[in-house]
Amino acid sequence: MNQDAKKLDPCSPIQVGDVPEWHLEADVIVVGFGGAGSCAALAAAEEGANVILLEAASASGGTTALAGGQIYLGGGTPIQTACGFEDSVEDMQAYLTLAAGENVDPERIELYCRDSVAHYEWLVAQGVEFNPEFYGGKHTNTPEYQSLCYSGNEKGFAESKVARPAPRAHKPKSFWEDGGSTLMEALTQAVEQTDIKVYYDTRVLTLVLDGNEVVGLACRQDGEIRYLKANRGVVLCAGGFVMNQEMAARHVPVLQQATPIGNPNDNGSGILMGTGAGGATLNMGEAFISMCWYPSGEFCKGVFVNEQGNRFVNEDCYHARGAHRILNQTHRKV
Repeated sequence: MNQDAKKLDPCSPIQVGDVPEWHLEADVIVVGFGGAGSCAALAAAEEGANVILLEAASASGGTTALAGGQIYLGGGTPIQTACGFEDSVEDMQAYLTLAAGENVDPERIELYCRDSVAHYEWLVAQGVEFNPEFYGGKHTNTPEYQSLCYSGNEKGFAESKVARPAPRAHKPKSFWEDGGSTLMEALTQAVEQTDIKVYYDTRVLTLVLDGNEVVGLACRQDGEIRYLKANRGVVLCAGGFVMNQEMAARHVPVLQQATPIGNPNDNGSGILMGTGAGGATLNMGEAFISMCWYPSGEFCKGVFVNEQGNRFVNEDCYHARGAHRILNQTHRKV
């Protein structure tokens, strides 16, 4: 008998013996048609895999389409060079190692930095256009069509001592905060030019295991429960959990009074499916936080002190760092 959707829990995968029939089959199934999902699907297809891409919404985009679209690339990209900046893999690696904090993964950072220029070239090959113009002001994004800016603490006191500062935020050529939607337009067109099979309005409910191995998934499609077999793997790119109040309260309780920014499908389902199948999580207590005083530095003319009268942060730091430090002060007051 077909499974009841109400009984399918993302935290509890089902065994292959409970699958009544396979409705579709592919080498690789990717869950989520945002930035990560589209890139994963395209990369798998490039390696010769037969790919199915599933999206809960009626169109591609996800949270990526809502974002400003800045992509962290460096090591000497063509845009950096065209704008007159020198950068190296070593400087990028040293900065990211410091910025990553206590949970740093040296091997992953080394791989990311070493292949950064190749990542840039791959995006261009997918149709993503970058404008070789630098924005030197302090803002959450470039205010017009500039594609290069600083997006972190590269020029910070501690950071500049271990790595030569360089702007590494690469925004696709687009006006102001339209970088994410512009990026997704290009990646969507790239997917549509391949043999990748895309299914919208398809909500993945749980994974299917053969023992401890993931071999497929169950989803709701056209009002029915269907089972999709994955011969070489399932890639979960279903977003975060900012819109799941229960998960947010459990993992990031300090943000209970904050305003979440995301799309309705950022409900943590992909994370729950991954952990339900035995996967491990990392940095679940971290979040990207923004504060209104950051743009242009207009509200950053003095010093920040807490209730004890102590200065606790360099006010010219990246807004996410400042917000994080403020949340950790007594009564979160400055």
